[in-house]
This record gives sequence, C-alpha cells and structure tokens, in this order.
Amino acid sequence: MAGTAGQRSTEHDEADRTAFAVMLVILGLVGSMIALAHRQTITHASAAGDACPTKAHGGLVGLDAQTGAVRWSNVVPDGGSLRLDEETGRIHHVRPAFVDGEPDTAVVVDRVVDPATGRISACTSERSQLSVAPYNNLVGDVDPVDPPLTDADVTVQRWGAGIRATDATNTGIWSIDAGRAEYRVGGELIVVEDGRDDTDRPTRTARIDLRTGEQRWVVDGTLTNRGAGAATLVTRSWTRPDDLSGVDPDTGDVRWTTKVRFDGDTAADGVVDTFDVGSLVIVPTGADGRVAALDARTGELRWTATAGTPGRNRRFSRPGEADGAVLSADGKTVVVSVDTWMPEASD
Repeated sequence: MAGTAGQRSTEHDEADRTAFAVMLVILGLVGSMIALAHRQTITHASAAGDACPTKAHGGLVGLDAQTGAVRWSNVVPDGGSLRLDEETGRIHHVRPAFVDGEPDTAVVVDRVVDPATGRISACTSERSQLSVAPYNNLVGDVDPVDPPLTDADVTVQRWGAGIRATDATNTGIWSIDAGRAEYRVGGELIVVEDGRDDTDRPTRTARIDLRTGEQRWVVDGTLTNRGAGAATLVTRSWTRPDDLSGVDPDTGDVRWTTKVRFDGDTAADGVVDTFDVGSLVIVPTGADGRVAALDARTGELRWTATAGTPGRNRRFSRPGEADGAVLSADGKTVVVSVDTWMPEASD
C-alpha cells in the first residue's frame, strides 16, 4: 500500500511539473507574440542620445561605399531631404513642415548626421516664410524657370504643362508643349521633352540655347539625375526602360548603356531619380530601399544592396524606395533616405 501511494504521489508530481512546464511555454509564446505585435505597431524611435529625438516612419541607412553592406540605420521624420555641406563635410537631413493656418509658414528642422554611426549629432529648428519655389529648393526639387528666368530681354517660364520663352514685348520665341527645364548651364538649359503616345514621339533630353531654343544636342530618354555639375547625365530609355545611359553633358555623346533590373512600381511607372555620389551613381531599383551602384564613368555595376526601411511598422507597412543619397566627405559611406508608407487601401 505504501509503495502504491508513493508511486501515485510521484506520478502526480510529474504531472504537475509537466503542466507547469507547458504553462511556461504557453506564457512564453504569448509574451513573444505580444512583444512582436508591439514592435510592429509602435512608431519606431531614433537612436538613444540623438539630438532632436523623434518617433517617425522615415529612415536613414548607411551603406559601405565599396561593397554596399549595411553599416547602420536610424529613424528620422519622413519627407526630408539629404545634402552634403561641401565646406564643412557635414551631412544634413532637412525637413520643412508647413504650419496649419499660417500660409507660407514652415518649421524647418535641420539634423546633422554622423556618417560613421548614423547618430544625429546636432539639430536646429526654426520658423521660416516659404513660398513654393523656396520650399522646392529646400527639398531639392529645383526648377530653374520658376520663378521665371530672365536673360537680358528674354524671359523663360513655366507655361501650362511645358515651358515658353518670350521677348520684351511678351512675344513668343520658342516653347515646349509638354516638358520641363532641369537646370541652367550658362546661356543654355538642360530640358526634358515629354513623349506623346499619339505620335509615338519618345521622351527626350536636350541641351538648348535658352534665348533661341536651338538644340545643341538631343538624346532619347528622360533625365534621372538633376542638378548642375554632374560629370555624367544619366537617362532612362523611353522604349527600353531597363536601359540607363551615361551622357556627356557637353556633347550629348552616349558614353555607356547599362541594363538595370527594376522591380514593382519602379519598373511599372518608368520614373526613377538617380543620385550622384562621388564616382558612383546610386539607382533606386525597388521597394525596401533596394539600390544599385553604377560606376559613373563606365556604367559598370559595382554593387547592389537592400537598405531596408527602418521606420516600418504595422500601420506604416508599405516599404518605400530610396529617395535620396549622398556620399560622406571621407568617401566611405553612402547615406540613403528611405520612407515607409501606409498601404494604399489605408490612405
């Protein structure tokens, strides 16, 4: 009898231990699920110790300039622009936000990014009066003919969906029905003339005399890298959207053509902005911060990378594309910005 009672007691203890262990496992799984849900739902925060700490769904990622390996990531507000201060060597993330109820008034937050660690080492915030043109300049969307460009008695300005030049009597000299001016080079403009499906006319990039409209050169494709000073203009073909070409800005000669694989919306809409960073051209190729680095001189593919989307969570779950890139002053790090968005159904 004593043996039987002892055996039952042992079996009971083992059953209790088993039940307890199962309970611990269940509690652990529940805790993990709660933690995961929390991480996916919360708005991500910038790195500890950052100046101007924030919780947001924008992101910065540092990539090794030689290999494309991810070195660091950090969270910043979405909608900012990256720029390298040539004099100080500092990288700035600048974000203007208009103030509700105060026309043309914006709060501009300027964050200084440490390219070695991604930390925000300094931050300033100030209210500014910004009309459309200064705002566009601040975020890097510069239009050389808005406000109108004047050269002696010739004025060039936006005109409907295109641009138009007039003389002192407002008589038209030349015009582009559909297109835009990208930047000015002395007495000339780099322009993009949009294609027309009804005439099978492709989108073209040209260099023209701003006074007469005469073309110095013209090539197939739309310009992808903006801003004066680029050693190589990069165009994307209208008829072969996987083709990027490097164009000599002085002569219009095509130096190289490289096929690049684009995914998702980047492949579908045919629109891409590339970024000049030292001897490289950074090409956004798809969501989740996917990029390709091309040699600006030869077009050779140097590396590809997936920068990721540091600000992604359950609400902002749509990974974005790289929308800006700069090279650190020491040439070691390519800093890219990648915002995260709400799914279209949630907009």
